[in-house]
Amino acid sequence: MQTPLETRHSNSSTVSDGFLAVAATIHVWLQVSVADRRERGATAVEYALLLGVLTIAIIGGVSVFRTKLSTSFNIYSNTLP
Repeated sequence: MQTPLETRHSNSSTVSDGFLAVAATIHVWLQVSVADRRERGATAVEYALLLGVLTIAIIGGVSVFRTKLSTSFNIYSNTLP
């Protein structure tokens, strides 16, 4: 005796075959989605590290050239009307 999910249709395929195909498609889609999220997370970490290094470089550069920058800004601000 067939279960309701295995009721035969006119094209001689079973409903369970269709259900299994849909389930397999959803399974593959979920795997791809999870892999995509992992890569985005790794990319976000890389960008955060890059941003941190750039921030340290900018702060270091400004602190080293502080007096020269201050003098330059004062000269330009004094020449403005």
